[in-house]
Amino acid sequence: MNHIFKRWTKTIGLIYFFLLISLHSTQSIQQILDMDPENIATLSKMFSGVDTVQLYHLLSDSTFYEQGSVDKELMYYKTAIGFWATASNEKAVFVFAPTDNRLSFLPDIAISASEGFKITWRNSAQVYFDTTIDSSVWDGITFMGTMGGSTFKVVVDYVVQYALATTYYQPFSVYQQYPGSRFISASSCDEFVWFLFEQLATLQISLNPVIVPKKVKIILYSPCVPEIYSMNVTQHKTEVISYFQQLKRCLHIRSTQHVVTLSEFTGVYSGCLSRYAYLYKDADSLYKVNLTIPYAENLNPTEGVPQPLGWEGGYTWVDLAIVAIFLGAFVVGIFLLLRKSLVFDYSACGSGTANDNIKHTKFRDQIL
Repeated sequence: MNHIFKRWTKTIGLIYFFLLISLHSTQSIQQILDMDPENIATLSKMFSGVDTVQLYHLLSDSTFYEQGSVDKELMYYKTAIGFWATASNEKAVFVFAPTDNRLSFLPDIAISASEGFKITWRNSAQVYFDTTIDSSVWDGITFMGTMGGSTFKVVVDYVVQYALATTYYQPFSVYQQYPGSRFISASSCDEFVWFLFEQLATLQISLNPVIVPKKVKIILYSPCVPEIYSMNVTQHKTEVISYFQQLKRCLHIRSTQHVVTLSEFTGVYSGCLSRYAYLYKDADSLYKVNLTIPYAENLNPTEGVPQPLGWEGGYTWVDLAIVAIFLGAFVVGIFLLLRKSLVFDYSACGSGTANDNIKHTKFRDQIL
């Protein structure tokens, strides 16, 4: 019996060992996208020999550490875009996320003897890359459509474009009304994904998911175009510092023990807003956003998926204007042709006989 027990123990141990190896081999390891030109050139060729690549919208419940106002982990919906060549079983995932999963909605304000008050932001973000689409990591995996393998090179170019232009994480969009006029786009994982979907549409890639993924939006409402405030202007700097000091005091006074999600934080944040808000633009400037009720809102709307431009989408006013111009030109051309052929200019017929002129006059009267 002891011998049998040892054998079974050894067998179970081996099974557990191989199970751990299997799980580790499929574990999703997201790494910062290496922006070195040689690496980007190599990555661009990833699906070059593949005819068809499947596209996916990826969604997961993730967390980041907010270290400026509530100083705790907050849950949020993280989205990404995935590519899978089933023929070669190669996969690629791009996700835009806060660096090291740390983010501050409020800047650090320090006093320097040489510079006076100094504002420092902890909101850096980067594009991360992965070679697995792990169902244990991504709660929602939505098939969006297919594209040719050679198109992946152009997608990588757009990813690099976004990564170079957007080095910070700023989850607030500013709208006059939603849906409607947008003044400022957020710099977030979801905006990154839908930016790439829009670029795919310009490449004539049709996306037709059975269920359209919901968007993830935090919206500030403004009645007008936000102003740009330079931190090199003393008056602006003083006003901005006073605003963030008051906002931080308001957030600390309010109970944030129950706040565990970004959506809940939006509600607390909205309660501290009044007439305006300041949003990060770059290291030296901010947007001053004049607010209108309800100030801030967290939404998960379902919108149409970007589609290639084409006639099948219906006629636009531009199409109708072009048709009207062609029809108008055609009618005018016919009219001028008839006039030239049938209606004689009397100054040009002066050398004709009286009978010729009478005939012409009678014919003109008949057609007019």
